[in-house]
Amino acid sequence: MRWTAPLWVLLCLVGLSWPTSAIAQQPEPSFWHRMKLDWKRRNAWPEPFIYADRCNTWAPFGLMAEKGWHSQNTLGHHHFDFNSQQLTEAGRLKLEWILTQNPPDRRTVFVVRGNNDEMTSVRRDSVQQQTAQLVTTGMLPDIREADLQPRAWSAAEIDAIGRKAYSTMPEPRLPARQATTSGGS
Repeated sequence: MRWTAPLWVLLCLVGLSWPTSAIAQQPEPSFWHRMKLDWKRRNAWPEPFIYADRCNTWAPFGLMAEKGWHSQNTLGHHHFDFNSQQLTEAGRLKLEWILTQNPPDRRTVFVVRGNNDEMTSVRRDSVQQQTAQLVTTGMLPDIREADLQPRAWSAAEIDAIGRKAYSTMPEPRLPARQATTSGGS
């Protein structure tokens, strides 16, 4: 009597695994095969999914790092003279920093495009000439065009903000000294 309920459950489950259509295109996996597969999945549960989850979690950080290096290595409009499109002193210093301080695999230089193709070509030539002067041994780094101007402030704006902040600071003062009472008790 006590085997009756489990036997009925087992017979129902076996009955569910039998194909209902005589014209089956692909054979369904057997009940026992599916049961064994599900048992293995449940017992190994976190392991098969950990690596895919880690990869999906880390992927945006790699993209953010690439975009950060791209932004850091971009010479913007303010790095070029308005009239001649040659590198300014700030542009030369930035280029020198990119070529000497960055890790070797992060020395690609990006040049923001000018208003027309001729302006962009002059900018690239200016950067290539300066790069050839700075890099005397080994291969020259890649110089590419960029569409986006990196967020940057001029030195005058930064100086004005710093001066304004310093002008609003209160004078440093020590608190007034309090008299101490000396008395014996």
